[in-house]
Amino acid sequence: MQPYLVVNYSIALQGVYPSRNGYDNYIGEICIYGFNFEPQGWALCNGQILSISQNTALFSLLGTMYGGNGQTTFALPDLRGRTPIHFGQGPGLSTRVQGEMSGTETVTITTGQLPAHSHTVIYQ
Repeated sequence: MQPYLVVNYSIALQGVYPSRNGYDNYIGEICIYGFNFEPQGWALCNGQILSISQNTALFSLLGTMYGGNGQTTFALPDLRGRTPIHFGQGPGLSTRVQGEMSGTETVTITTGQLPAHSHTVIYQ
């Protein structure tokens, strides 16, 4: 198992877009933090469903990219057990669409997936 550190991701429910100065939060901004609660005006990125009528500005940015019915509800990103990556494509990389989820928590590697190799042992 790879080493890991558990932290929380939170999304700003309030803020400005675009920011008028460097001190305001951007609405929809996602932050990583080391404490176990979300600050006022923020929500955990755990896929929760929110009301559009109570969060119209955030819905205008996210839409139903992460879920919801688009009429009365929308969802926040669910980053539990996931690592966020940038959307798009880089040289030699697969195209990633914003909102796409992929991967598995565990993978079993078989001998057929390993390249042929040998080891040299020197006895003295």
